[in-house]
Amino acid sequence: MLLTRPRRAADPARGAAGPRRAGVALAASLALASVAAAQEPPSGADLATPAPGAPGGGAAAPPEASGQPPAAAEPGEGPKLGGKPGDGFVEVRLGYYDSTDGRGDGNPFLDESLTVVEPVIVVGVNVTERLALQLKGSYDYVSSASIDRLSRYPEQSGASGDNYFGGDLSARYALTEAVRLGAHVGFGAEYDYQSFGVGGNVEWDLFEKSTTLSLGLNGYLDTVKVIRFDGAEEGDEGRTTLTLNLGWYQVLSPALHLSVGASFTRQSGFLETAYNGVVLEDPSDPFNPLLDNQARGVEVAEELPDSRLRYALWGELRRHFETGTAVGLGLRGYTDSWGITSATVELQVHQWIVDDRLRARLRYRYYRQSAAIDFQDRFQVPPGARAAFLAGEYRTQDADLGDFDAHTIGLKLTWKIGRVSVDLGGDYVLRSDGIDQRIVSLGLRWDF
Repeated sequence: MLLTRPRRAADPARGAAGPRRAGVALAASLALASVAAAQEPPSGADLATPAPGAPGGGAAAPPEASGQPPAAAEPGEGPKLGGKPGDGFVEVRLGYYDSTDGRGDGNPFLDESLTVVEPVIVVGVNVTERLALQLKGSYDYVSSASIDRLSRYPEQSGASGDNYFGGDLSARYALTEAVRLGAHVGFGAEYDYQSFGVGGNVEWDLFEKSTTLSLGLNGYLDTVKVIRFDGAEEGDEGRTTLTLNLGWYQVLSPALHLSVGASFTRQSGFLETAYNGVVLEDPSDPFNPLLDNQARGVEVAEELPDSRLRYALWGELRRHFETGTAVGLGLRGYTDSWGITSATVELQVHQWIVDDRLRARLRYRYYRQSAAIDFQDRFQVPPGARAAFLAGEYRTQDADLGDFDAHTIGLKLTWKIGRVSVDLGGDYVLRSDGIDQRIVSLGLRWDF
């Protein structure tokens, strides 16, 4: 099991990631309600030669589905237990994410444009026939309108870009032929955000490996350096996240596989995005030159509850055909204590173009989300009522917590020559609020 850094508008288990990052999804994103990306199912190559067990060793619950596709630089599958000691792989990936906020898209008062470049390196090795280790290192360079905005203030004059560094170490151990254990530990750090994560999981094969049950528990301890939209610093705040994942993988026939799962997450602490602002409008206010639309209003800090419960259910049916085609249909539902509900439908088609050499994966995803209880496009609050409003009301204008739907279409090509494989993929996300996203991924892997 590989610990991957959750991202804003990318992983349900975490909420907002680095307080300046508006969401990669990577993950993100995935993410952040944050909403996150659905896990990519086993590749067409896995289904082209169906085995009696679950591909990849079990049904780990995927991240929460969202309008955003998975992280551009997400690594591939790790070493399989039972392999020869010393066997492993080295994988290098480069991901590019870009979202453009046209005037009036998303939050009408602020530019939410974001660009991320992410190189990743992953090394995995079978230490013994029972033990496999995997190490991942990543770096993100983030450029966004919110960072540029902070650079106006002397105390944040160096904020022309944000640099993230992360590392993850994971291990899988075959306790018996039917039971596998996994554990992971990871960290992440940037200018105003540090994170430490740890977790474990167990997978149990039943009925001659036609059924796999899985249970996972993950925890994250985050520290946020609170930097507000006006550059003011308010010290450090903490955030704790605990997630329970349940999974069931079923081989219905040699060519038909089913996976279902559920996740339950509890978050507490500082859950808002520190730099997010909310505009309180009134016709008596002067025009505000610091806002994109120069609206009549004043900007105040976002305020959200310090606890959140999240629930998700998902299922996926995958079918292999003799033509070398594999088709997957996935469904996912999500709800949380902030009032957000969402639904996702995803269709994937995997096709061998040249047997054992070149394959393609095409996907389409539809995502629909309701708004959080405390979200509004506009807050009309006269000056005389603002003190009471600020003292007693939660508030956000974050577009990722609003009501929207999204269509994602993606294509990925994978070439394999001997022990080397190269893949190139891209996704385009069309969101109803105008914050469209483009993701490109390039990967090189060597199995040894």
